[in-house]
Amino acid sequence: MSTVPVSRPFPRMREPYVQTPVKVRARRVAKARSRSKSHVAILANLIAFGAVVGVAFVATSLLGHVMVEKARRQNSLALSRLSAAKTAMGPLKLAITTYNDPREIAKWSEGHGYAPASFASTSKEQEHAN
Repeated sequence: MSTVPVSRPFPRMREPYVQTPVKVRARRVAKARSRSKSHVAILANLIAFGAVVGVAFVATSLLGHVMVEKARRQNSLALSRLSAAKTAMGPLKLAITTYNDPREIAKWSEGHGYAPASFASTSKEQEHAN
């Protein structure tokens, strides 16, 4: 193989600078009307949100007051029933103490033909003795 001498290429000459014409496009300007429409839309949404919050607040507040009033009425009715029950229990307690009195029990048993336990045991002993 034969050797080929390395040679450097000649420096390239720059091409002359030619300015190309630039196409100028018309700049779009945002319409003031569209911006005001967006402000109106935001304002309308804020008013709608405020209305929903206001209605919800009034409704929950009213429902809360109604529930508290209902609980108060139920409490007063329960207290009146309690006092009526306590009043009705007075005579019942007196009757129970009367019925538990040994003298009253003995009186009732004699009236219905029952004999006291001590008398019954002595009479059975006498029967067995005969």
